[in-house]
Amino acid sequence: MKGIDAREKLLKMGTKTNAAFNEKLNPSGGIFIGVTVPNVKLLAKEIVKGNSDEYLQSKLTHYHEEILLYGLVISYLKRDLDEVICLLKDWSGYVCNWAQCDSVVMNMKIFAQESNRQAVWKFINEFNCKDLGEYGKRIIVVVLFSYFLTDDWADRCVAMLITFDDEKYYIKMALAWAISVVLVKYNSLGMQILTHNKLSIWVHNKSISKACDSFRITAEQKSELRLLRRANASRLNMIILNK
Repeated sequence: MKGIDAREKLLKMGTKTNAAFNEKLNPSGGIFIGVTVPNVKLLAKEIVKGNSDEYLQSKLTHYHEEILLYGLVISYLKRDLDEVICLLKDWSGYVCNWAQCDSVVMNMKIFAQESNRQAVWKFINEFNCKDLGEYGKRIIVVVLFSYFLTDDWADRCVAMLITFDDEKYYIKMALAWAISVVLVKYNSLGMQILTHNKLSIWVHNKSISKACDSFRITAEQKSELRLLRRANASRLNMIILNK
């Protein structure tokens, strides 16, 4: 399938209601047709069953859904890991919002294979050395907590995660999400990060909020987490002044 044929299919599936909804969810960027993620996934699978090389060579990325489709096609490819990683690197340069990043990265089942873990770790370390933008860094954060929070990799994963504390909003949000998952899967490890103040105040507190929203955190753990909230300097000054 050629890229232009895929575009025509997307345009037929889109609705104004979905486009408006997606625009609200992704204020950072994208031109939206209004196709749901499940429908984009179905089209990606259809492309992979056919001549995926013909599609990949097109590189049509004008619409949000085209960027999403491009990444999802890569995630479904049954090819050598090195080739998939090369394609993913190329795709990452087109990402312009969190939904594209998360939908594709969390669909990279090839990354979940234990035999590929070392090679994926090498990839994210090499990728991290480049001058990445906001979504390039978010990609790495999502890869880390999606595929490396395992018994063998958790310590290394967390050590790398905390280096991504950044002022860019979508990196901060991804990191807070990641730490909340650490608190669910490896609570003692997550508590060490919080008790030793390894994160900026904003990410620290957002991580606690996200963890407390989880049904996999016990009521007792949530009470303990809330005690670890940190006040920023302006809030502390207000408290002192009001005493």
